[in-house]
Amino acid sequence: MPGVRRALWLPLAAILALALPATASACSCAKLPEAKRFQAADGAFTGTLVSRRALDPKPGAPESSGDPFVHRYRVERRYKGRLFRTVWVRTVRGEETCGLPTRPRVALYLDRVKGHWESALCDVTTRSAMRRAARGARAVAASACTT
Repeated sequence: MPGVRRALWLPLAAILALALPATASACSCAKLPEAKRFQAADGAFTGTLVSRRALDPKPGAPESSGDPFVHRYRVERRYKGRLFRTVWVRTVRGEETCGLPTRPRVALYLDRVKGHWESALCDVTTRSAMRRAARGARAVAASACTT
């Protein structure tokens, strides 16, 4: 009898999984080739999250996932841009509004805006993808110099 019950529950579970809405997220990223992402970025690095804090906290104000935040990273490897050992990156508080993740290690593309580094969830990549994109950019630059 347990096999019959399981056979009845599996189709019902599949129908429910399809019918129930997925978790909502306001962040949607365009899927661009890694080489284009690398080329468009002002900076690129792999590193470790050291700290994060609200950029301009307002005492008594309600918190929002879109509040300005700043993450401090220890740079392990610089691939592009003028970066020091520690880099401060502006973002927003929550991943649901495209803020940077709070996981400890990241590979991140950066934009330089009014003298500050900025980034978002869509600018996160993998270490291996960033390494390949950097190699490709170097190869293109080297071939341009020889022609």
